[in-house]
Amino acid sequence: MRSKLRVRPGKANVEKVPKPLEGVSEGNDMRYKVLDTVVLDRDLPQLGLRSGDLGAVVQVYEPDGLEVEFVTASGKTQALATLNVRDVRPVQHTDLIAVRSVA
Repeated sequence: MRSKLRVRPGKANVEKVPKPLEGVSEGNDMRYKVLDTVVLDRDLPQLGLRSGDLGAVVQVYEPDGLEVEFVTASGKTQALATLNVRDVRPVQHTDLIAVRSVA
């Protein structure tokens, strides 16, 4: 992922910050935009997420990064994850939505 450097005033260190795009990411021949619904392709137990969970793209980073929000059925944010485009796939017409408890 290409980054620009951000220097914090008064700090001796330099941190790399992902450069946001104008809402589009290409990876695996798929372009994602902000607010696209995606399906998680792998378990992320540290975030309480399982393969198959639905999320919404909230930020796109070049060349292949995404910030994805996962919410409960009531709308509470379960996780906000920075992922690679290889970690998700687009929703397909054959996908069926299911509900499970995260508690």
